[in-house]
Amino acid sequence: MFKTYQLPLGFGNLDFEDWARGLISAFISGGSGAFAAGVVNLANHKGETIWRMEFWATVSSTFVLAGLLNMFAFLRTKSFPDMKQIEKTTQITTPATADSPKIVETVKETMAVKIDPPVQVDK
Repeated sequence: MFKTYQLPLGFGNLDFEDWARGLISAFISGGSGAFAAGVVNLANHKGETIWRMEFWATVSSTFVLAGLLNMFAFLRTKSFPDMKQIEKTTQITTPATADSPKIVETVKETMAVKIDPPVQVDK
């Protein structure tokens, strides 16, 4: 049905999904601040409206620049994806007796583990 491939050099153990979401989020949050500043800047210019092409050229270029600056700041703090984390939760139940109530103990363990390569299926 689908062909799946293992990424070389252990890249399959990295959490690219979370890292890519962080990059996109940083870009959008930086750009949205620039867009808001462009809209507020309309009050300072007489005769400037959102219907003029100059306004959209200025706002879009500031959006891209501010988004890139925010994205590079994100890359400074998290330049490479983390290892995939697995959370294992174990619940231990002690039965209630006449002398003591029922006790439920939950143990949560987080670890980075090697992920087995996906199975390749050809059809």
